[in-house]
Amino acid sequence: MTAICATSANEGFDHIVSQASVIALVDCQLPEADWLLEALLHTMPEEGLTILALSADDRACPHLGHRQKGRVHSIHRPLDPAGLLKAIRRFAGQMRVSDRNGLVFADIKLDIAARKVWRQRRELRLTGIEFELLATLMREPGRVFSRKSLIAQAWPPGVFVDTRTVNVHIGHLRRQLTAHGEPDLIRTVRGYGYALDRIDLDLERDPS
Repeated sequence: MTAICATSANEGFDHIVSQASVIALVDCQLPEADWLLEALLHTMPEEGLTILALSADDRACPHLGHRQKGRVHSIHRPLDPAGLLKAIRRFAGQMRVSDRNGLVFADIKLDIAARKVWRQRRELRLTGIEFELLATLMREPGRVFSRKSLIAQAWPPGVFVDTRTVNVHIGHLRRQLTAHGEPDLIRTVRGYGYALDRIDLDLERDPS
C-alpha cells in the first residue's frame, strides 16, 4: 500500500483522482474537508473509492450519512499514529475484491462459477438459497438489503416467500460462517433486513 499526503483539499482531490486511489483518509477538522468529501462522492465511481473520515464523532462529519452505501466510514479520534495505521490496514485487508471467478470479502471467498464458498481454508456446505443470499450481500458490503430485496435476489421468480423465511435462511448462513468461532460479519437491521459489515474500525483510542 502506497500513501500520498496532501496539505490542502484541492491537492488531496487532485492526488486521489489522478492516482486512482482506492482509500482516502479525510480529516473532518481540516478546512474544506466538507468540500473534499462532496467532490469525491460526486466524482469517483462508487466501486472505485472508499473514504475513511477521521472525526471526533459522527456529528462532526455530515457526509457520514453515506455509510449505509458503504462509501464513507468513520474512524474516531483521539487515535495514535500506530492505531490509525492499524485501522487503515485492517480496513484495506477487508475490502471486497471481485473478478471473473467470484467475490472475496474479509476471509470469505465465493466462487460463482463453481458455486463454492470458503471461510479461511474451510469449505462451507451451503444450500442454493444460502449461496445466493451470501453472494448478494458480498456484492455490496455495507449496504442494508431489505428482506423483500433479498427474496428477489435469492429465490426463483414467481415463488411466494414469507419475509420471516429470510430470517431462517440467514440464521443457517450465519451459523455456517461462524461454526469455528469466526467473527459474525452479518448485521441484522431490526424490522428491515441485513448487511455484510466490515469489522469495526473504532480501534485503540488514545486514553489521553
